[in-house]
Amino acid sequence: MDVRAAEIEAGARWPVADLVVDVEDGADRFEAAVRSLPPVAWHAEVRMRTGELRTPGEPNPTRLRELEIHHADPDAGYGFSDIPAEAAPWIIGDIADALARRQDTPALRLEATDSGFARTVGSGSGPTVSGRQADLLAWTRPARRGVAPFALVAHCVD
Repeated sequence: MDVRAAEIEAGARWPVADLVVDVEDGADRFEAAVRSLPPVAWHAEVRMRTGELRTPGEPNPTRLRELEIHHADPDAGYGFSDIPAEAAPWIIGDIADALARRQDTPALRLEATDSGFARTVGSGSGPTVSGRQADLLAWTRPARRGVAPFALVAHCVD
């Protein structure tokens, strides 16, 4: 994970034209790799870096999540509230599922006040973190916590 974080940080300083070429080249390599898979491979599960098991048919949504989460940068004029409404619920749900699979995730409930999304992660009882879906997305991305302005409310229910 440290190597990946360092690569992401280094890429953040690339000129826009270089980033566009890198994304396009990556998409081309990904498409070529997917098209070359034999039929039996489509049923094999692989473990993603986040711990989830996926089949080769499932990385497209994972790639969308990664592109949107890393694209969100208020300094560049694209924030978490700019993530397409069709993609945002899936992305926050996918992130919540990944958090739920981690043994070190404390118990908490995530609630989006503008979309009806609600998910409990961790075991036991814990606080509820609520706010706009865009704010929850920002909050679940540790590298952006405290960087972009967002409004969340956390409360404990006894």
